[in-house]
Amino acid sequence: MAGDEWFPPQPYLEHRDQPVARPARPVCQGDVFIGLPVVRGIRWKRGQWKASLAVKDEALSMLIAHPCSARSNETHNLKDDISLAPIVPRAKNWGPPWRGHYEIFPLPDLYQGADYMADLSKAFPVVPEYLTDRRIACLSEDGLAALLDRLARNATRLEPLHVPGHFHSEAERLRMEFDLWETWFRGRGKEGGFQEWLEEEWMPGATRRQAMRGHFEEIHAALAAELGIELEPA
Repeated sequence: MAGDEWFPPQPYLEHRDQPVARPARPVCQGDVFIGLPVVRGIRWKRGQWKASLAVKDEALSMLIAHPCSARSNETHNLKDDISLAPIVPRAKNWGPPWRGHYEIFPLPDLYQGADYMADLSKAFPVVPEYLTDRRIACLSEDGLAALLDRLARNATRLEPLHVPGHFHSEAERLRMEFDLWETWFRGRGKEGGFQEWLEEEWMPGATRRQAMRGHFEEIHAALAAELGIELEPA
């Protein structure tokens, strides 16, 4: 997509009003969570710094950290603090084709049929254990590409024409990796061991990770067969 068509018609892999969306899928960039306290700001009050929290059962927030930033390079577990952005109802004067406002990522028809938007300018840290069983949405491959586009535009004002194809290429890589990881979890009941498996040799001179783009379907089918589970229709 180019120009004003940067946002896809189907941004979600899955979304629902109640947790948990895609329960076997490891936490990934763009996931939406419900019921987490949102940090509004830190202020000096009565001789000490205090964080202002908004605590609502229906508060929504989105993970904006890339997996390489959100997860440990050694254990591949989520780090102690990861960055989320608050999600608020969509401004009434803003809609498709979602021009300008680079600090905002649209989330149409996200929750209870209403349109929302993530404010990328107000990121706050969350301890990952509190994300458990709170996810209500995962982004599709096109949705991830749109989020990567928006994050780059907001942070650097870098236009996609300066990095042609990069956001979609990275979104495709993330989608394939997390599709495989979800299948791994479905079969083994845990995340551990997947990244090591991905680094094992798949063909002469190439690991599964290196061969993934050209051989994804073969690798995925072989993993499912090894685990004895059926893959969902594409």
